[in-house]
This record gives sequence, C-alpha cells and structure tokens, in this order.
Amino acid sequence: MLSDKVALGGFLEYRSSTSSEARTLEDNSRTLHYGIYTRIHFTLKEKLVMYIQPRLSSAKYLGDNTPDGYFNLNVGTGAGLLYFITPKFGLNLVLGNINYSYTTFKVSKDKYVSNDFTFETVLNSPKLGISFYL
Repeated sequence: MLSDKVALGGFLEYRSSTSSEARTLEDNSRTLHYGIYTRIHFTLKEKLVMYIQPRLSSAKYLGDNTPDGYFNLNVGTGAGLLYFITPKFGLNLVLGNINYSYTTFKVSKDKYVSNDFTFETVLNSPKLGISFYL
C-alpha cells in the first residue's frame, strides 16, 4: 500500500467464452487480461472498507485461431467492499464496474474494430475475490 488509504496493484485474469448462432456458427475465445490499478479505501468499520478502483488493462488472445493484429485496451473503474481477514489478506466483493474497451484485429483483408461500453452491478455479475497487500 502506498498509504493507509491508497494502494497500487496489478492483476492477471483468464477468460473463456463460447457463443453460437443457429447451431451453424460457433465462436470460442480465450483471452488473458492483465493490467494495473489504483485502489482508494474508505473505512466503514475496523476491518471493512469500501473502495474505488480505477484501472488500465489490455488482453492477449489465446488459441489456434488468433486474429492477425489483435489489439485490446480497457479503461474503467470499479467499486467494492473489502473485509480484511488479516492486515495483509482481504476478501472482496465487487459492487459494480464501468468499463470502456477498444479492440481491433484483421479477418482476411478486412479490419474489425469494436468499441464496447459496459456497466456491471453486483446484481447482474457478482464477483468475489481475494486481495493480498505487500
């Protein structure tokens, strides 16, 4: 932690998804996401804090069908609750995220560009995690 209220960290996240349309087209994708974040704490109780977490990340496409020129950039912020089990370990519950994602790659000779704005809440995408502080 940089101070009692501010921490700087990094993350690594693996994602896998499958989608199909009319049983004729199936798309499997696997990505490895990595990035940095700043976490700002607001103490609620002795071991319970609320946090805001601005972040910057990117992703690497994994697998045999990796598109040419794949590039991904994500900018966002999240909020959550963190309960410290010990001074170094905490359990966290993500309450929500706002994220902007920009992705580009080539399919044959055509360039594909995707801009995505996502708003998640604990109601539609609950996420639990473990945090370790140095």
